[in-house]
This record gives sequence, C-alpha cells and structure tokens, in this order.
Amino acid sequence: MKSASELYSSLSGAVTEINEALVENPGLANKSCYENGWLIKITLGNSSELDELMSEEAYEKSIKSTEE
Repeated sequence: MKSASELYSSLSGAVTEINEALVENPGLANKSCYENGWLIKITLGNSSELDELMSEEAYEKSIKSTEE
C-alpha cells in the first residue's frame, strides 16, 4: 500500500532535489538513511536555524528516553 503524507522540517528553504529512488524502494529510508535513503536536498533559507538543531548524540539520547 502506498501513501503520502506531509514532510515537516525544522529548517526553512527551497527543495532542490527529491530522492526518486524511494518511489520504487521506500525501505531505503530505514536501511540507508545516511547514504541512499535520504528524502530531500534543500537550499537553506536561514543557516542560523542549524544552531537550533540537536546534535546526533542528543537526538539518540532523546530517542532512547522515549523508548523506555
């Protein structure tokens, strides 16, 4: 079953590329999120928004706390 939903981002900007490989193989988003499973590429509208994002370590800690 295919479905579509909105994608929300903490960053503003313009979408410059969509990963078309996910159309045929959506599992890539889970299997290879850092390499082949990326969703979109954007040109940032305000690069200072990057300062508000969690580090990878903080994000992992946040995920683990919700799993417990």
